[in-house]
Amino acid sequence: MSTENKKPIGRPKAETTASKLLQIRVEPEQHEAYKKAAEANGESLSAWAKSILDKASAK
Repeated sequence: MSTENKKPIGRPKAETTASKLLQIRVEPEQHEAYKKAAEANGESLSAWAKSILDKASAK
């Protein structure tokens, strides 16, 4: 059996990776509202929050 044609296992490595973690505390109602907004946008909660924060910080 040849190992020459084997595909790597797992997700491909990103060119750049996020290295900082941002944690915030929110009320359960806020979390649910944020989650619903992200889903309505077709995004993960993390991606949605990053896009909102990026827009707000560009002002």
